[in-house]
Amino acid sequence: MAQVGTPSGNKVTQPFLVPEWIKANIEFSREYLRTAYDCEGSIWKEYQWKIRFGIFKEESLLGNGFEFIEDLKFMLAKFGVFSTKTWIMKGNIRKDGKITKGLYFKIKQGSLTQFASQIGFSNKFKKQRLSTVSGYLKDGII
Repeated sequence: MAQVGTPSGNKVTQPFLVPEWIKANIEFSREYLRTAYDCEGSIWKEYQWKIRFGIFKEESLLGNGFEFIEDLKFMLAKFGVFSTKTWIMKGNIRKDGKITKGLYFKIKQGSLTQFASQIGFSNKFKKQRLSTVSGYLKDGII
């Protein structure tokens, strides 16, 4: 898929950013974000509902990983969805000896309803959880 600006194969070992043509179009941005969250996002409840995004990158590509995360945050902000600072988590040592690290951020609590109404999930399990979150938010429980 390199001709459209998205690499194929293992994204952990390749530098890439969100293609400009996706960032420039609101509907393409929405679909890109929804797919990204279907693949690399998580939704769970601790004391409150949380939505998180995370990717792993080789240590040598952490700068590119941060740039990619900033692309996602830029697109989220176009929908009025705001996020936390990005943090790094310990990764692992791959079979090829390269070290990876995780890059994560969460949707801010005040943006959960906006995420639900503007982006959402296609993944059945995550979509069901998000509908639960939306119900809690509408009832003022969260």
